[in-house]
Amino acid sequence: MSGTFLKIALLCTAAFSCEWYVSDNNGGEYLLDLTPLTNITMTTNGDLNDDYVYIFTPCNNGLRCPGISYDTMAIQSSKSNKYNCEALGFWDSTSEPSMFYNNKQAAFSFNYQGIYNYSICQDRLQWNPIFLCNPYYEYQIGTVFEPEQCIYTVNIFTKYACIDKTTTWFPFSSTWNPWISSTGIFGECGFETDDGKHKLNLENVAGQEIKYQDSNSMNDDLYYVYTPCTNTFRCDNDIFAMAYLFNISSFECNKYLAQWEDGMIEPTYSEELKTWEFVYTNGEPCNGTNSKEGGGGLQNVFVVDWICDPHANQPKITQAQQNGCVYTMNINSTIACH
Repeated sequence: MSGTFLKIALLCTAAFSCEWYVSDNNGGEYLLDLTPLTNITMTTNGDLNDDYVYIFTPCNNGLRCPGISYDTMAIQSSKSNKYNCEALGFWDSTSEPSMFYNNKQAAFSFNYQGIYNYSICQDRLQWNPIFLCNPYYEYQIGTVFEPEQCIYTVNIFTKYACIDKTTTWFPFSSTWNPWISSTGIFGECGFETDDGKHKLNLENVAGQEIKYQDSNSMNDDLYYVYTPCTNTFRCDNDIFAMAYLFNISSFECNKYLAQWEDGMIEPTYSEELKTWEFVYTNGEPCNGTNSKEGGGGLQNVFVVDWICDPHANQPKITQAQQNGCVYTMNINSTIACH
């Protein structure tokens, strides 16, 4: 027993400013070491406003908005007006992450305070980076979204968030090997027909945010959002979703429609329609009590059709709608033409 405590004390004294000792709900204690990311400048876009770019320097205030005298770790900047720039969060070495599991993989959520913005939230802005384990990536940053007004959240997939549970106190990255499988970094993200004549490879759009506003809906604030082959948005009770309904007015996830399960759900292919169809039944339960809300306790179904369109170099949602507990989405893309 004394030897164990001595080991912990020695490691604690050796920890750097980008290292944390964290505990999970089962009492396990681990070392999260993001030191390799401290010299990285990450850049990404927002999920709803294409004019904004987001820049992040983990573990240090490495950025400064034009005309401002202080440095910050994360900024939101307008592409059309560089002076429209805000400090979303300042590096704080005392801020500690909360640990949870996303599909049995470790994830770590941080919260950093930014500047006051009384015009929109009457409080400080908050920067909420979430580091999720993906042992095959140095890092990949997703798009920034606002789960609540003035809180800016982004998912960052990285091997440095992976914890080797068989070797307490050492990150999984210490034993990481280059990936040699052909299934893709997001699990099985390529599919083919039984005869091998047609293939659907979604690896190049894996994690890409594809969104759609249904102009025919009663609620213009509601968007359908789909990120192929990966769960990117924390919707409810720490459940990350691949597809969900997002309300841009309340900045809330109204409902998660489907989760990615490493390619366990395989599509069917129609050669006549040149369409690949996925059917997911692992979304949020459909617990409505009337037909408008979805029907009494029926299973939630999310149907995605990838339709061959030789002119759609970027995936484009042409239709997304709800019919009771069934949600359908049509995506035109050259990807479906092979």
